[in-house]
Amino acid sequence: MKVYKAFNQNGLLFNSDGKRLVLKDKFHFEIIGEDDAFEEIDTLNSLPSYVRNDKEMKEYINRHYQKAEVIKIFEVGQSFLFRVGLGKTRKKNENKEFFFICKLLEDLYSYKTKPNANPRLCKCINHVVDCLDGALERFETIYADSLNTVASNTIVHYFSLKRSSAMNVLKDFKPLTQIQLDNELDKLKKDYFKLPGIEVTLKNKFKNESELQFQTQISKTIQK
Repeated sequence: MKVYKAFNQNGLLFNSDGKRLVLKDKFHFEIIGEDDAFEEIDTLNSLPSYVRNDKEMKEYINRHYQKAEVIKIFEVGQSFLFRVGLGKTRKKNENKEFFFICKLLEDLYSYKTKPNANPRLCKCINHVVDCLDGALERFETIYADSLNTVASNTIVHYFSLKRSSAMNVLKDFKPLTQIQLDNELDKLKKDYFKLPGIEVTLKNKFKNESELQFQTQISKTIQK
């Protein structure tokens, strides 16, 4: 059995020579340290205390996006499927892709600062609730205040140094219906790249909103 005196820095372990200790997957380790060397609360998988209801979310949107065009695109409880691909792996039999389910804890809004600007997502508390692949023997729920952050945190948490933490959530997060969630997940994984992402919903929502505003303006003009 090997014994090291290790120093922890930003989640990485270094031995007394300053070399990083690289731990192999699926092995057990005994870690001994001072009582105050261990964090009692992991904020990554702790439910935030400030989850907002419908009224509070509307007030937040009105305060922070006063000069933008804002629309609600998904309601609390909406689920999304997203994929994390690892590309090149260290071992031949190592999984190269993992599928996760993310669920909203608050309503999700989108905004545009200019009529021709690309829509962006507002902040919204959400969490990753499941990994559909059995290759992860240990799974933890991950909470975040935006879809971009939850995607990045999921990659860093489970696949540190194995790929970039960047992800295009508008393209890579696939909205799911309850029927799909209950009965079609295996099929959805196979057809993942054919599924519409959030960006499709955004285009349709903003298009319908613009058409509605245009029709309302015409109606007002006719009435005059």
